[in-house]
Amino acid sequence: MVFKCDKCEICGSEEIVELVEYEKDGNTFYGYQCRSCFGEFNSESKLRVFNLKNAPKTAVKKAKAVVEIEKEENLNVFDKNRDSVVTVGATYGDEISTGSGFICMDGYVLTNLHCVGKVSADKKIENISNFIYCKFYKQSQMYTLEFVTADPKKDLALLKIEAENLKPAEFSDKAVRTGEHIYAIGNSAGKGLCIIDGLVSDELRKVNDEEFIVITANTLPGNSGGPLIGDDGKVVGVVVADSGKLGINYAIPLEAVKEFLERAKEEIAE
Repeated sequence: MVFKCDKCEICGSEEIVELVEYEKDGNTFYGYQCRSCFGEFNSESKLRVFNLKNAPKTAVKKAKAVVEIEKEENLNVFDKNRDSVVTVGATYGDEISTGSGFICMDGYVLTNLHCVGKVSADKKIENISNFIYCKFYKQSQMYTLEFVTADPKKDLALLKIEAENLKPAEFSDKAVRTGEHIYAIGNSAGKGLCIIDGLVSDELRKVNDEEFIVITANTLPGNSGGPLIGDDGKVVGVVVADSGKLGINYAIPLEAVKEFLERAKEEIAE
């Protein structure tokens, strides 16, 4: 038989979280933690305080402790990533292109190729800016960036940065799903780093033979190359373009970004 609780046996609150599941004498019991009084109890002995350290060896973790859940709910996505995201600039004679990028691994910035180079209609690199630079959040110091490699079909470019104490952004281990909440951090409209939020309206849509995440976040010119971030503060894609229609903007999927970085690492190692 399975024995569960629908309320806290200590304070009566219905805000309880399953922490472990375990078997005993052919029955299934659960250990809980209350989100109101933070007390621990189980469905086996009801009012007896349940000590997780003494849980049976067969116990299986069901959820994170309440304090960890509260910490995630209070996560400030911008604070977690602001030291990893940069504004990107590139010059072509008298012309200046602005965009965004982020530290993807120690010593390297990831951005969109169109932020730092010119690409032909048939997806071939025509020109790379001879002066590419970036700035970190609320800092006046300018860092020169060196072009390393790019994928014109995916519109991704990797740049080398010489700086100390860099903080690479953390990549998610799973792709976003339709309906999930996302954030875009970048140099929106060229006015400096800020954060914009929205939803994933389509987790994968083919546009001109390339696959994109469709987002409702109102990204603007300057957001290109910045990270698309999930609720857990981890990178789930790279903002690439806006459709010109309100609520329809695009980002490069996580899998494509990771594949590009793996190829780039191989090139760097050669």
